Amino acid sequence: MSFDLRSAPASIRLSRRPGARLGAGLLIAGLIGLVSMPLGGCMTVKRMNGRALTLANAELADASQPYVVQVENQLGSVRIFGNPDLKKPEVYAIATDPVIGTPGVRTKQPTAAELQAWVAASVETTGEGKVLRVLSADPNLEKRPVLLNIFVPSITGVVVRNTGGHVHVRNVSGPVQIFNGLTTGNGGDVLVDTDAAINGPLSVKARGGDVTVRVGAGSAGKLDIQGKLGAFVDAPERSITGIRATPTTYRAEVGNAGQDFKVHSEDGKATVLIKPAK
Repeated sequence: MSFDLRSAPASIRLSRRPGARLGAGLLIAGLIGLVSMPLGGCMTVKRMNGRALTLANAELADASQPYVVQVENQLGSVRIFGNPDLKKPEVYAIATDPVIGTPGVRTKQPTAAELQAWVAASVETTGEGKVLRVLSADPNLEKRPVLLNIFVPSITGVVVRNTGGHVHVRNVSGPVQIFNGLTTGNGGDVLVDTDAAINGPLSVKARGGDVTVRVGAGSAGKLDIQGKLGAFVDAPERSITGIRATPTTYRAEVGNAGQDFKVHSEDGKATVLIKPAK
């Protein structure tokens, strides 16, 4: 499987679930909070993020500028967190041996050199600002899943193409595009959670799990929500017009923005929550 992130459009997509979804959301939020602890400087917890990767062109990193994060992960999961306390992006990777799950055989972590050989991370400067690119693929084709934990000072856009796991994105403030498991059918849950108002294009598609998108008050767009097991929209303080709904689809308009707001789950539930103002 091959992707060219340089040519990927800057559109948006997000994910998560309904009713029982809120309880699950709290659980996921708790787990994400645990993973975020390393940013406080605790080295013991920091190792839970995986091995730190060396950033190519690290001298271009600038905490005063927001980043567009582009990720291609051939097999595994992706977690992206915006954290304003950081001075530059940090990228960590956890990979397991292909013997994972074999009775009586212990899994082992590849060495730092091995990980750096198949997970590349670089900072680039474009006409639109800073870009953090992370590409992961096992060169030996042994199908080792890789969990990428990516921390960025500020995120103005996300493009993720992943297979074989979940995708979590937190604190993004601009366009989002996420494809999870579409090529192979082997995907997982997708969660996008931010307090920022999302008015740019948003597009999230996934197989093998639920898609949940939680965005800030003031978010607007043309809603196109589709889920095999249900399509759900909760916008307690927003006016929704032009509603056309079935048990598995929900189309409507929120606010005056004309940008597309697409959330699709081919195998699970698709849920959108526009949070109330704080």
